[in-house]
Amino acid sequence: MMRIKYGVDVRLTEAHLREIHFQGTLVEMAFEDINRCFAAGDYNGPRLWYSLSGALNSMASISNILWPTRNRADVKMRSAAIRKTLGVDDSGLTALRDVRNKLVHFDEYMDKWNATSRRGMLVDRFVGPADTFPSISPEDFARRYDVYAQELSVFGSAIGLVSALNEVQNLMADIEACRNYFGDSLVPESEKSGA
Repeated sequence: MMRIKYGVDVRLTEAHLREIHFQGTLVEMAFEDINRCFAAGDYNGPRLWYSLSGALNSMASISNILWPTRNRADVKMRSAAIRKTLGVDDSGLTALRDVRNKLVHFDEYMDKWNATSRRGMLVDRFVGPADTFPSISPEDFARRYDVYAQELSVFGSAIGLVSALNEVQNLMADIEACRNYFGDSLVPESEKSGA
């Protein structure tokens, strides 16, 4: 027998909640790696950018579940049911989607940069604030991680990573408090934050 809540099969909602929690775990792991990079003095190596990209992709996966770009009625109803279950409002991490899209379509943004850059000075994988080099235009920074502001930007679109991580962790805590149709926890003890 199918149980409907907020117009959607509860099993489907529960499956998506578990996926959000899993992606949140991957976000936390990526931030652990980022912290390890800095502790080891690796301020701009491949591991740092790998971890930043991993955190961003997992956050974007969460965003795609909660605020999908597809315009189908069933997808909108499903995402609305999940947001209502978690008490999340309709506004999402729009900056996250923008940054992620620029990473996913990096080649296209490189082409655009090449066609529109006034100075042709590309700065990529820069760690530090943009005003470190006042002579370089903001659009000439491809990927930049500002450790002081905890902000990741890609071709001018930026996201505050600390606030995004806090949002993800709050979602994870809300999901850990949820019960499934049978009254059991949706998330096994071994997968809960801090376990």
